Amino acid sequence: MNRLKELRNQRKLTLDDIEAKTGIKRGTYSNYENNKTEPKIETWQKLANFFKVSVPYIQGLIFSTNEIIEIINKKYFEDALKTKSDRDNWFFSDVIDKYVQITSNDLPLKKLYKFNGKKDSLSGEIIEYWFKHFKDILIDPEFKSMKKTGDNQSESFHARVAAFRFMICVENTPQMLKETGLTTLGAFYKNNFDIKEEDLRKETIDKISYYDLASAKVAINDYYELIKEIKEKVDNFKVDDGIEQTYKYIKSLILSYKNSNDYEPGDDKYISQIIEKLKHDDIKFRDYIINHDYESDLLEVYSEYLMETGGEYKELNKYLVSKYEMKSNNF
Repeated sequence: MNRLKELRNQRKLTLDDIEAKTGIKRGTYSNYENNKTEPKIETWQKLANFFKVSVPYIQGLIFSTNEIIEIINKKYFEDALKTKSDRDNWFFSDVIDKYVQITSNDLPLKKLYKFNGKKDSLSGEIIEYWFKHFKDILIDPEFKSMKKTGDNQSESFHARVAAFRFMICVENTPQMLKETGLTTLGAFYKNNFDIKEEDLRKETIDKISYYDLASAKVAINDYYELIKEIKEKVDNFKVDDGIEQTYKYIKSLILSYKNSNDYEPGDDKYISQIIEKLKHDDIKFRDYIINHDYESDLLEVYSEYLMETGGEYKELNKYLVSKYEMKSNNF
């Protein structure tokens, strides 16, 4: 269902107004609104420009922000009202509540408002709640351009897929990833596939978008083979292997650091301390290093860990200050 009538009514335009402003006859536009005839692509573009929206949006192929909020709000309350034994294997409301808990002092949505399953229950306060906590996702261009999953699917199917995608976006926010920490499987993936998968995925997208068909097919097949390899490894994954891979991954971080421009010979004293902690199976330290591996300087991460856990950090901080002052003077 396209949004031609919805957009016309929002702007309080009559069919005569449309004809006067766009040159599209009122009868033709009425047929477009009621899906009796389909506009040509150039007409879609003309109407999209007129209403200042994208073509997929006016065609009804992507969700509006209000539709997304209505979907996730309905899913949240339906999920929250179920017992755990009656739920799906993905607990939408738990993810939402967890995110709100770690990013604010607000109560969970289910403790603030009630929901009766009707559209009119989506009050301004509830919409404001969703925007307050999840605005970055709701306005993200990639999420906003999320297409519905096929004309032959039911509205309930579209809604379920949209809710699932929203939950994945929430789970992959930096706040949630930092809170939950990297799993042994995650460390295994990072150590063996992370960069390779990312590079090959980008290359595949480029080949599909800008190269000839033969190049695109080769890229897709290469990426498909990598995904098959990852699937096989995950299917046969064992936790003990994952723990070993976790330490291998940290060792690779240390090696990478020693080969970087940040490394100085004086760093070895503190790198030895890091290795010693790992040898003693300091799990908290291990997880901290992994979950801060995006930091540029390994010793800075180590210093932050010592400060946060009450360790002896002053000597290391003094060394880092002198090290950076020397680098600055040599620059």
